[in-house]
Amino acid sequence: MKDRIRQIMEDQHLTQQSFAQMTQISTPTLSNILTGKSRATLNTVELIKRKFPLISLDWLLYGVGPMYIHDGRSEERRVGK
Repeated sequence: MKDRIRQIMEDQHLTQQSFAQMTQISTPTLSNILTGKSRATLNTVELIKRKFPLISLDWLLYGVGPMYIHDGRSEERRVGK
């Protein structure tokens, strides 16, 4: 999961510190997750999902499917309708 959290940070152009502040995950906790010293807890997942509601839980938890949940509006914007 640490690589997927890092991917969210990169996709959103966020530093580790700004991501921690946005999600209300403590900086040391996020650092420990990203370095592999500890694993993300359910609380961490909930904080990320609360701040980034279009992130797919299947992707975040298991690496399955697309990173983002696609709805009709996002599809329309992508194809220029």
